[in-house]
Amino acid sequence: MSARRSQRRRSFDVQNANPELLPTNQTLECTRWNLHRPSTRSACFKLLKTNMIGIYKTSDWGWNDETKLKEMSDPTMMYLTTLDNQMKLNAFASFKFDVEDRREVLYCYELQVDSSCRGQGLGKALLKVLLSLANQEKMECVMLTCHKHNPSMDFFRQQGFQVDRYSPSQHGRCEVDYEILSRATVLD
Repeated sequence: MSARRSQRRRSFDVQNANPELLPTNQTLECTRWNLHRPSTRSACFKLLKTNMIGIYKTSDWGWNDETKLKEMSDPTMMYLTTLDNQMKLNAFASFKFDVEDRREVLYCYELQVDSSCRGQGLGKALLKVLLSLANQEKMECVMLTCHKHNPSMDFFRQQGFQVDRYSPSQHGRCEVDYEILSRATVLD
């Protein structure tokens, strides 16, 4: 399936995408921003801001609430969310199907885990679901952007992500404070 056709889908069935990876008190949902409950949208933004504002403020990009909310509410952006029994958001990943460097990819824009839930495997589980969706949709890889000074860089490398050939550092632009990472999917 092409990236363009994948973008048109409103949701994906993720209930069979390795549900055993999540703690038993977690529910996994996958849908677009505008289809989430307002409380879930608000919780996604709050979690992102809590986790990332410090990193963004020290980067060349800086932090801007409006800019980030506009990106998050893009009509082609999909969200994987984990909610506990009280419907509290514990983690989310936002992603799009896109074309980068002439490759059809699943681009992960955010992977955020609440600090109280770290170490429970939620980040790993969300990445595995993203890889499964990318493979299901015949994408070449999962890509993401990670600030060089983000402690999550080590996490992504442990999950098999490598600096992508598309990353600015691979083209002599080492002054840029981020890397583009990717991990190939297993295509049938």
